[in-house]
Amino acid sequence: MASAAEPEVLEEAFGPVRVVTLNRPKALNALNTPMMKQLARTLRNWEARPHARVIILKGAGPPGRAYCAGGDVRAVYEMGKAGRHEECKQFFRWEYNVNNFLAEMQKPVIAWMDGVTMGGGCGVSINGPIRIATENTVCAMPECAIGLHPDVGASWFLNHRSPLLRDSSIGMYLALTGARLDGANMVALGLATHWMPSERLPLLIERLGALRDFSRDGIESVLYEITERPTVDQADPNVSILARRKVIDECFANYSVEHIIGALRKAAREPGNKWVEDILASMQKASPTSLKITHRSIERGRSLTLSKALKTEFRLTYRCLEKPDFYEGVRAMLVDKDMKPKWQPKALTEVKAGEVAWYASPLPEGEELEFELEKMLAEAAAKNAPTAKL
Repeated sequence: MASAAEPEVLEEAFGPVRVVTLNRPKALNALNTPMMKQLARTLRNWEARPHARVIILKGAGPPGRAYCAGGDVRAVYEMGKAGRHEECKQFFRWEYNVNNFLAEMQKPVIAWMDGVTMGGGCGVSINGPIRIATENTVCAMPECAIGLHPDVGASWFLNHRSPLLRDSSIGMYLALTGARLDGANMVALGLATHWMPSERLPLLIERLGALRDFSRDGIESVLYEITERPTVDQADPNVSILARRKVIDECFANYSVEHIIGALRKAAREPGNKWVEDILASMQKASPTSLKITHRSIERGRSLTLSKALKTEFRLTYRCLEKPDFYEGVRAMLVDKDMKPKWQPKALTEVKAGEVAWYASPLPEGEELEFELEKMLAEAAAKNAPTAKL
């Protein structure tokens, strides 16, 4: 457990292996701005150092509890309510810059997704090249429930992480419903590249430490020896997302959220579709505005690169921070916990097309997201440097 004096990002070296631990176990390793800055420094430094050959990202706390529960949206909520809007935006600038840097790193990075992996936790895992799920993995993008939208590159990775995602409407389903995935289903969708029992992390570090060939093929040879193929009943829609694909594609390929909900209502009447009732209920509780901007974001993300997707997502986030639904959603779900958000507007029919388009429209001059991690790190270092005495 992290003490008050312990860093919120820990760094360890095991020969050529570097292990980064997100160290806020009481908060399920939720990300805040200081963590994003430290993670950025660590990844940048190890990318440049020849003796660091492979990097493992993991979460602190009991094994299987949490990799990363996401961004610390309650902290963002409190900053926004206090009028510290620039600090809110800075958190997301750091977060999206780290997401993009992770995807572009030349060093192999392994995300150890053992436990809760949600929202921002997906950004610091699914955007990387090697993503290991375990029997404890619980993954979701639940942002529509709090008046935000699936970000951190979700409009890219929910469309492009595998041929299955490219050729289906499963990504749209995951984004609009916040549906949870276990490790086996993550592998089936390509959101995770491997599956391994949680107890084998020390073995993974040991085998990588003895490796001579740190090419992707060399690392894959180690993973081939100690990972497993997870088993799931692909005919049971209660446990396998692949068993849901036909209904998902029929419903979530529709051109509007209203038509998706209409199709779901029809599908829910079919025998064996109890799960449809559950996801329909979750969508009907979500922010109508979030559902509509998310639908547009995922649809447009089909033709975007990760970097362009992040830039567009930043516009959406910027605008969400200016509107009441985010603050109301966090209040209802995480602060007061009455689970009764009062959305503005409260109905899908009241969210007009022009409003949805406005969320993704260009930001004021100087406000667009830029990928300038080196500049951001230099400015942060200069700001924290002790003032020289005269």
